[in-house]
Amino acid sequence: MPIGVYLAFGDRAKSALSAVKEWMITHERPLTLTVFFGFGALFVVRNVVALI
Repeated sequence: MPIGVYLAFGDRAKSALSAVKEWMITHERPLTLTVFFGFGALFVVRNVVALI
């Protein structure tokens, strides 16, 4: 996705992409936990539905 943004907006995207990068580095742990819990919930729901 960052490549597409850079190709679409050129040099104007550098500041936005660097700000997003800094935000993601700062919030790395909550992002990781959200992804793990999201996949965990998906797997639980899919398996519960398969049991029914």
